[in-house]
Amino acid sequence: MNKQKEPVAAKSRRIDLHKIVLVTWYDAAGGELTGWRDLTEVRKSAPVVCYSVGFIVYRGTVEREGFIKGMEYIVVCPHVSDPEDHESVGDGEIAIPRSWVKSVQYLDAKL
Repeated sequence: MNKQKEPVAAKSRRIDLHKIVLVTWYDAAGGELTGWRDLTEVRKSAPVVCYSVGFIVYRGTVEREGFIKGMEYIVVCPHVSDPEDHESVGDGEIAIPRSWVKSVQYLDAKL
């Protein structure tokens, strides 16, 4: 991950609309074909590189039972309401384990 400090949502739950990021991350992949296949075909599966653009609305560790407790992750949300209008709400979020994150890049936001 790059050395820039990631933006974090303030305790007020408001989002800084000038901190838009491009997160490059790795994801698991497979199962493109259904049914039994020869292992030479199965071995061709590989992780993929993904891109998400939005606001980092949370970063922390998993604290809930039933999950990998202590795993670090970030939540990226591409759709948020204007914090000037009312308390921020969002939609379309994705939680990405930090170990899957390749880089976080700030985008030039001129809003």
